[in-house]
Amino acid sequence: MTGNGDIKDFELVRQYRRGDIKAMEQLVERYQPRLFGFICKMTYSHHDAEEIFQETWIRAIKNIGKYKDNCFSAWLFRIARNLMIDRRRAWRDLASMDRTGDSGGALQDILADKAPSPVDLAARADLRAKLAAAMREFY
Repeated sequence: MTGNGDIKDFELVRQYRRGDIKAMEQLVERYQPRLFGFICKMTYSHHDAEEIFQETWIRAIKNIGKYKDNCFSAWLFRIARNLMIDRRRAWRDLASMDRTGDSGGALQDILADKAPSPVDLAARADLRAKLAAAMREFY
């Protein structure tokens, strides 16, 4: 895939490897709409999409030496996809109620229950009974 420009992707990658930063800028401009759209469709928020988009390009630049002159867009989108998978796994592990917390117990055992405890319920019932008795005596 050559993208929108006259220069093929692999040639821009070669130019970037030789030190031409403008070549990478062209690649970013070429793939920004499609890549960002792809990421937006697969993430929960615009903020997450922006972070993954930036991290995709950071990883692509760091690993440009490993890129073989195959299909640049497939390589780039695979990086983005892997980042999204990693983020989902991390989020799922973080959000799991069965996950063991730092204190050793599962989160569902550690987190406070918003429902009143049996002691609170008994105290409320006792207070209601006393208030009702006091109101009967007053009236």
